[in-house]
Amino acid sequence: MLHNVNMSYDESSEGRKRVLRKRQVRTQRVLATAMRLVQERGMDGFTLGDLAAELDYSAPALYRYFPSKDALVAELQRSVTNALDRASQLLVERCAEWCDANDVDEDLRTLLPLVGTAVHYDRFAADAPELFGLLSLGLGSPERMLDDDQARSVIESADGIFRRLARQFDAADSAKSLQPGEAMSRAVVLWAALQGVVQLRKIRHLLPDALDSRQLLETVVYGLFEGWGVARASVTRALELGSEFQLFDASVDPGFEVLEPAPALATAVES
Repeated sequence: MLHNVNMSYDESSEGRKRVLRKRQVRTQRVLATAMRLVQERGMDGFTLGDLAAELDYSAPALYRYFPSKDALVAELQRSVTNALDRASQLLVERCAEWCDANDVDEDLRTLLPLVGTAVHYDRFAADAPELFGLLSLGLGSPERMLDDDQARSVIESADGIFRRLARQFDAADSAKSLQPGEAMSRAVVLWAALQGVVQLRKIRHLLPDALDSRQLLETVVYGLFEGWGVARASVTRALELGSEFQLFDASVDPGFEVLEPAPALATAVES
């Protein structure tokens, strides 16, 4: 009898796992389709009704996954933020490995990941504008796009990025590569300056000479780091080595593919 109970328990456990896997696959499809619609129509033109129609889901079926538009958008933003966090970690690790292999001085070791973060964020905005735009809705827009609870969850998901960047500033401070200063404040200032620069891309065609994104990025990087006590030649060296050895390359993958329109799915959705 005990043997039969254990078999029943194992079968029940496997059944729950199968349902969970199916739900995860469907959730990823909902997110991927929502991302495509946001790209095509913008946030103002995106509705849960359109998303349900695109997936051939009933509205109640869609609400089993996301109870509101705010909840869905917040999950999209968290996915992008987490992907950016993973890419940032990869960049830091790549810089450390290259420094270990090349026996570089401590100034360069601490400066590379900081300068690299700036270059990487600029490339992220250029290479994945739809992901950057979605992230900016939560972190870079003065408009209130989400309710407080959802907005707080997005900000909390970005906490790892700021804390990692702050740790890099602390390391540079300890190595006396920078003048003493509050690390988290510097992390936020660097991000805010970069956010402002990359946002200008959308109006670059109006003032192409004044809004050269590469020149503006370098102005921000040199201006901030020189203000924090880094020699201009050291910033130049970090930029050149990062470019030469591709130390700052790290793709941002949100964990779901942005899908093209696909054949309709069955309306019945398992919970």
